[in-house]
Amino acid sequence: MWGELFDEVYGYLRRLGASHFDAEEIAQDALEAAYLHVDGIAPGTLRAWLKVVARNKLVDRARRAARSVPTAEPPDPGDWDADPMNHALKRAQAERIRKAIDALGQRDRELIELRYLEERTLAETAGAVGASVANTKVALYRARQRLRHVLERMEGSR
Repeated sequence: MWGELFDEVYGYLRRLGASHFDAEEIAQDALEAAYLHVDGIAPGTLRAWLKVVARNKLVDRARRAARSVPTAEPPDPGDWDADPMNHALKRAQAERIRKAIDALGQRDRELIELRYLEERTLAETAGAVGASVANTKVALYRARQRLRHVLERMEGSR
């Protein structure tokens, strides 16, 4: 089972543009996190949980790398973002996600926008909506579930 999950997470990271080395390392880290926290993962959500963890680790790695690279350096020609096709694909994916968010109810939309689009902390999000951190965490989990369902319906209607 773990080997199959590794292959799935590795493939997901490669599709996101991670190098072979980064994808292997991040997939291994994500599986380790899942193994350590398996009791806290809702039944039936392990694959999605792993992908979120892997994506977050990839983003963290990219942020650290961006801070360590001088800004005057031109982008690498082989860079994912430098390729116009990849840029167009990312824009199309962002538009698809934006449409899915817009299809959510007002409360779910507000939570998703505050937490993920505005990149607020959980505590800041809770303060903005006037709820406790615990209630906000649960509400965000449910909002993400509904967002996933909307995205799946959109994918199925293509």
